[in-house]
Amino acid sequence: MIIEEFLKIAIQIVEILHEIHDCKIIHKNLTPQSIWIETVTGKVKITDFSLASYVSTAERVSRSLLLLKENLLYISPEQTGRMNRVIDYRSYFYSLGIIFYEMLAGFSPCQSEDPMRLIHCHLAKKTYIALPVK
Repeated sequence: MIIEEFLKIAIQIVEILHEIHDCKIIHKNLTPQSIWIETVTGKVKITDFSLASYVSTAERVSRSLLLLKENLLYISPEQTGRMNRVIDYRSYFYSLGIIFYEMLAGFSPCQSEDPMRLIHCHLAKKTYIALPVK
């Protein structure tokens, strides 16, 4: 991906997440599949609020989030259910970092077919910068 193209998309995503945050909503399912880009205009939209909740009602992870294997690539450590932390807006930064990494490098920093290995990656593995940028 060309850096200029990446930045146009990335800035729009961050602006939308800022609006979502201003509405006191936590998305909880930010993945490439929930980010749509109109091909003609380049306008970005964020979809799939199926796991979203209001900040005031955000509960500790004690129930199943019904995460699909594809979503495990993008969840924050607190979403794994293995930490005693509340899911909040900072989860966006983690998920967004993985999405941006993937957009620039062409692959995810966490790679495995095994769900438990993916969770371990989010909790314990160090991520290295992938060079060169695509």
